[in-house]
Amino acid sequence: MYLAATRLSLHRSPSAWAMVIEVFGYSVRAGDPDLAVYTLTGSDHELDFFHPIDSDDWTDADDVTPGTSQVVVRGDPVELPVVEEYAAHGIDLEDPPQPAVIDVCRYLAAVHRDRVLATTEERRTRLRPDLRELLVLDEWRHPDLVEGQRPSDLESFWQLAMVLETGDVTLYQPPEPPNTHWRHWPEGGTL
Repeated sequence: MYLAATRLSLHRSPSAWAMVIEVFGYSVRAGDPDLAVYTLTGSDHELDFFHPIDSDDWTDADDVTPGTSQVVVRGDPVELPVVEEYAAHGIDLEDPPQPAVIDVCRYLAAVHRDRVLATTEERRTRLRPDLRELLVLDEWRHPDLVEGQRPSDLESFWQLAMVLETGDVTLYQPPEPPNTHWRHWPEGGTL
């Protein structure tokens, strides 16, 4: 998946815990932008997909259909920006002035982040009702799984585990810089 935005949340009750990771972006295989919500618990893991951007005729393969001036995000129209606005958010168009689908996703993530990431209901789809949300992170240090790095290799994930075990969010003081912005994963989405 070509990454546009991520979010991580921790949930806990006296007898259970869960970590939810949201990933919004564009997958060439799926053909549409989507939001993957991974729910990890002490005994299971689940994956749900949501589509915050209505799938109209605004895409043409990996590019935006010429003449498209808006997309619909969660039922509301959002105007697409002029080329300079993409650059203002650090997005370099590969074939200006025509944006690719991932460029639009990254723009929407920069300007309408909460609308492209999970709603509270979507985030809680697989959670037990007694789990209370403890911590929400828009950025963190994520392991490079492709390179064989595991969550247990990172101090920040040890700290997240301690937060889940104790319920004390002050235990999360990550020593590693965050890497969940899409710029840190340039090969993400390539086949």
